[in-house]
Order: sequence, then C-alpha cells, then structure tokens
Amino acid sequence: KPHRLRSQASRQRRNKKRNNTHRIRRYHHHIIRSIYYKFNAPLARKILKQHDVKYVHVKVVDGTLVIGVKNNMMKQKYQDQIPENMFDRKHYEIYQHYNQHRHQHHHPYHHQHHHE
Repeated sequence: KPHRLRSQASRQRRNKKRNNTHRIRRYHHHIIRSIYYKFNAPLARKILKQHDVKYVHVKVVDGTLVIGVKNNMMKQKYQDQIPENMFDRKHYEIYQHYNQHRHQHHHPYHHQHHHE
C-alpha cells in the first residue's frame, strides 16, 4: 500500500509498534549504576568515553544511570570495568574540581598581552 493511502491512525499504530521494537532492542543489554543527582547524561557519556566504554546509549532515570551496550560480552566486560561508585557525589566533586582547574591553565592569552 502506498504510504499516503494509510490512514493517519494506522500509520501512528505502525510507527508506535516499530519504535517499541527498536526501544526494546536498544535496552537489551544494559548496565545500571546509581548516579548523583547533579550528574547529567552528557557528563556521564564523557566519563564513559574516557574509560573506553563503547555504549549504544546512555540515559539517566530517577538517580539511575542506564548504560546500554551492544551484547552480553560487552556487558560482562563493563560490569567489572565500571565501579559501582563511579558516578557518586565524591566522584562528581573530583570531576568538577579537575575540570575547573584544567580550564584555568589553558588560556595562553590571559597574561601575556598586557604590556604593549
């Protein structure tokens, strides 16, 4: 049946069904960690990348970090590689502290151009 002949309702039904299949597949292999409320998904992604975690997706739900991975082998590997406390308050504060200080020292133009 050509696309335009489908009623809007039937198209929505089909899309919903298809999206649910994708959604379920996406969450098939996942690792759960509790996460401090000030963390957000982009920051969590950045940290996971730094630890060489190849995730399919990352989301934060009610203080829980859901890390979706490709298969069971990766799930086993990362279960051990990602410490339970990687996203706790202490780590958040260390991370913030480290980032603030790192940025202060990387502006070569701050101090040099005062004497002309």
